Amino acid sequence: MVKLAWNFKNDIDEVGPSIWRQWYGELYNTLWDEFDDENTALTSPFTYQTIYLLKNHGDHEFMDIVSTEDKTETAKDLFLIAFKEATKRLNEIKKEDGDYAWGNYKGTYLGHLLQALPAFSRFDIPIGGDRNIVNATSKNHGPSWRMIVEMTTPPTALGIYPGGQSGNPGSQYYDNFTDHWAAGKYHNLNFLQSNKADSSIIGTQTLKPVSNE
Repeated sequence: MVKLAWNFKNDIDEVGPSIWRQWYGELYNTLWDEFDDENTALTSPFTYQTIYLLKNHGDHEFMDIVSTEDKTETAKDLFLIAFKEATKRLNEIKKEDGDYAWGNYKGTYLGHLLQALPAFSRFDIPIGGDRNIVNATSKNHGPSWRMIVEMTTPPTALGIYPGGQSGNPGSQYYDNFTDHWAAGKYHNLNFLQSNKADSSIIGTQTLKPVSNE
């Protein structure tokens, strides 16, 4: 069941942000088709410029679709064209993936530094948000290291990051922080205090060999 009203929150179970993203993407590309030219050494305008033009100058010459020669489009035409194209694509996504709820549509993933090794990455992380809004997490970019510090003595801090404390993909600690990061949970951080005898020493570690006999 598709909700007729969207609360404007990009939660993972909402379909509103998916519909908006698909529609706006179609609208943006249709509006700025003049820039889709390999001989044009310009980048297309930002979102705020796009919205301003659509809102205040709906009959601007940029509204006209270059490929149509028998009609001069306005903003209202582009809205409808983009909506029809978005509907078509969303139905395809629903058929291919089962639904287009935001978490599924956005498909946030953590890619390994060696992008050719997807087995070392994490896909379909259950997290909402989006680029340029609260919880600025897009498909493959977002606020990785999060930290809250209270300036007590010694400092009290909470932190989390998407990953784990081991670089070994076979370790249970390779990505054990990822789900907590997605859920907005934090861990207490240890603050290592300097050794009183030598202020240059922050911490020490003692290694004890174990006999194989």
